[in-house]
Amino acid sequence: MGRVLHILCLMFFSVSIMSAQEEQFIKARLIDTKTDEPVVFATIIVKDQTLAVISNMDGSFQIPLEFKTPANSILISSMGYVSKEVPISELKFDEINLIRLEPALEVLDEVVVSGTRNPKNKTEDVLGLSADEIVHRAIKGIFSNYSRLPYSYIGYYRDYQLKDSIYINLNEALFEVFDSGFGTNDYNTTKTRIYNYRRNNDFQIDTATARPYDYEDERKTIDGAIINSFGGNEFMILRIHDPIRNHSINSFDYINILDIDFEENHMFKREADIILDNQKLFVVSAKKVTGQNRALGKLFISQDNFAIHKLEYALYRGGKKYNVNELYGYSKVAKDKFFDVQLEYKPVNDHMYLNYISVSNDFQVKRDPIFKVEKMLMNWDDLCYEVHFTAKPEVSEAINKKKYNLRFKGKKVNIRKVEVNNKVVRLFTELDGVRFAVNKANWKMGIDVPSDFRLRIRNLKDNDGNRLDEGRHWRATQFREFFVQQVKPKNSGPSDYLYMKKDRPIYKAQPIASPVNFENYWMNTPLQSFE
Repeated sequence: MGRVLHILCLMFFSVSIMSAQEEQFIKARLIDTKTDEPVVFATIIVKDQTLAVISNMDGSFQIPLEFKTPANSILISSMGYVSKEVPISELKFDEINLIRLEPALEVLDEVVVSGTRNPKNKTEDVLGLSADEIVHRAIKGIFSNYSRLPYSYIGYYRDYQLKDSIYINLNEALFEVFDSGFGTNDYNTTKTRIYNYRRNNDFQIDTATARPYDYEDERKTIDGAIINSFGGNEFMILRIHDPIRNHSINSFDYINILDIDFEENHMFKREADIILDNQKLFVVSAKKVTGQNRALGKLFISQDNFAIHKLEYALYRGGKKYNVNELYGYSKVAKDKFFDVQLEYKPVNDHMYLNYISVSNDFQVKRDPIFKVEKMLMNWDDLCYEVHFTAKPEVSEAINKKKYNLRFKGKKVNIRKVEVNNKVVRLFTELDGVRFAVNKANWKMGIDVPSDFRLRIRNLKDNDGNRLDEGRHWRATQFREFFVQQVKPKNSGPSDYLYMKKDRPIYKAQPIASPVNFENYWMNTPLQSFE
């Protein structure tokens, strides 16, 4: 009984905190000075607070108004851009502040070197390193560059769909993840404590896109692919798609087991090096072609210790040839990209820790037809059959007698005239009034046409162009994302039982356990429109 009361108290406390957290925020967007495009997945750190947020797909972010003091500022960094410090006192509360970032102009070596596992074709740059060798050293260095001791990090989780630049079904949460360290099985040993969770009702809700994937009735599917849950909930699906943390197990095609398969499955190419926070990084592109599909990725690897700072990886349908440098321009979205992983690690003290992970996939939802037959009735006064539709048919098509095939007990009934009145089509046949009168003795006025009658309607559209009985396929993109706000090295976590149930949806009867300093963390809710 004591345990139950303890949980209920914690849950009540978290709800109270959630209400207290409905605070005011300073909102801003990061913009590229050259292109005016949003700067995505940039890290924004509140200086001297060790707290951070990550910019959204539209470059936006928000920080609590309480940080707006003369002494506070934010530090902004992103790969390919010059880092910037902005005093929070300069940011306005009542508008979306635009912060422009300068692309990094410093270029290290323009030499592009290709590398393969075949020594005969192996070309080395002036440092004596091919693309293959860089990737090989990065994978071998995982155990030394990433912490093998227990640690935790607190961050902002969300899942949503994006349709026509609008966020749909936005679910948000604050988690603390207790990781037993690299070298342990992530699914079996990592524990997650839910600080807060909410379904954001300020955003559009669509129940059809929110339903689970359904490959039996094909109501919601991913064309040519399946997302495996491995028995876990939404957050566990996200975690399995981190191939760096799960380098020794099968994560997803075609990275598979990073330790074993990644080098064998891909061709690598050395791209121009870049600068991040005054550190030199190798950039290596990866390509895998299988049938008509292809996978393309990039790795950003430290030139000092070969730590992987960032991984971008996407799967594409079709045989089109791409320039890999164009694929990751965030302003361009390839129409045939159906799966994408973006993740970044950042150094804290002597090891690399997760900064963010974003996994997205396109999907389609089959919806019921808009234009269909609602009912068919006998009209005894005018001696005709009435077909009632759910929408008004296009008149020039609907009056065409050849569109209709009416049969009575298997025999065709000739139609001599068709009339259209709003959503009702009236079919006048060659059956005379006597035969109608005979049948009237058995039928009541206005009831549905008996089953002896069969009506087929061919290729009819409504005024909006919807075909009769044609189901609609509504396409959208599913996102699952986690953004770290604070890393706690050497933290194994509490020994109680108030952890997320991994095989249960986040929003279904999960224990909520908020810490005393819960007000230090916040949800980085995006703007409602991507644009």
